Amino acid sequence: MEQSGSISSGSKRKLSAFVAFMVLLVAALSAGWFWAAGKLDETLTGFSGQLEKAGKTLKCDNQQVNGYPFRIGVFCDKVDFNDPSAGVSVSGLGFRSAAQLYRPGHVVAELDGPYQVSVPGFAPLSLDWSNLKSSSKLDTGGFQRLSLVADELTIAANDFGQLDLLGSLSQLQFHARPDPKAEDTDLDVAFSGEKWKINDGGAGLIEPVSFNFQAQIANGLKMIREGEDLIWTLQHNGGKAMLSDFTFSTQGGGSLKISGPLEVSDSGIVSGELVFNIDDPKSLMNYAGSVFPPAAAALSDIVHYLDAVAEKTDGKARIKDLKVVIKDGKVILGFIEIANIPRLF
Repeated sequence: MEQSGSISSGSKRKLSAFVAFMVLLVAALSAGWFWAAGKLDETLTGFSGQLEKAGKTLKCDNQQVNGYPFRIGVFCDKVDFNDPSAGVSVSGLGFRSAAQLYRPGHVVAELDGPYQVSVPGFAPLSLDWSNLKSSSKLDTGGFQRLSLVADELTIAANDFGQLDLLGSLSQLQFHARPDPKAEDTDLDVAFSGEKWKINDGGAGLIEPVSFNFQAQIANGLKMIREGEDLIWTLQHNGGKAMLSDFTFSTQGGGSLKISGPLEVSDSGIVSGELVFNIDDPKSLMNYAGSVFPPAAAALSDIVHYLDAVAEKTDGKARIKDLKVVIKDGKVILGFIEIANIPRLF
């Protein structure tokens, strides 16, 4: 009996020690979470103050840091950003972000639509969606990945509160990461849209289209990590990119694919060598004519030319590996100059 009592006392001591350890661990984790929450809130407030000194404003209504105990993130009921000097304003509803405590460099975020956007050269827009999420990854080396996905996106002109639907997408995606071939300097970007439908008032004359864009931007990652302004960099150093794929396809079977290197000089002049692959050019021209009817007659002449140089496969015209040279803004097909690209800036 004495031995059993001794074992029971030892077990109680171990249990008490374990409970004490767990209490200390929870207390330490709680203290660490609330310290990190305070620093995050302080950092965001300081960032808003820096923007205000630069003549810009960023407001996060009812800003809170939530997620205790295993996550940490910023929550806002409403977001407003204004840059009067650039003529840019963005405002919308709820914003939520979260990072796991054991993976603090991986941040996910959600936005609740609609958002009102105003930029120079465009009518004020209202953007809405059923679901919009982003995922970003940072480490000690800086930016590693950014992804954004929006489902059932609609775009409307906002005329003093009266919305005029311009178009819709079933899904829009954007992705960016360091180029695996040049991780320290270049940036991989990808952009795609599924079933882009221009609103034609219900007439059904404009069919849905899809598009995909992939490119490698020389020194793009370097610009992000060093906080360089894109326009300033182009104006002083120019820029280069490799267009690995641009695909535009209609529901009716038309497809345009473009790839090749592009370059912009420090004076805004475009040069490059592009390869075009076209399936069913008639379907593409019919789509362009439905979007802009006044151009239908001119597009008909282009279709006749393309049909004359195209291969015929399964009753459809196909043009393979058509090379187009852009030299100092002049677009050259063979020996013929067919267009001129104006200076970008």
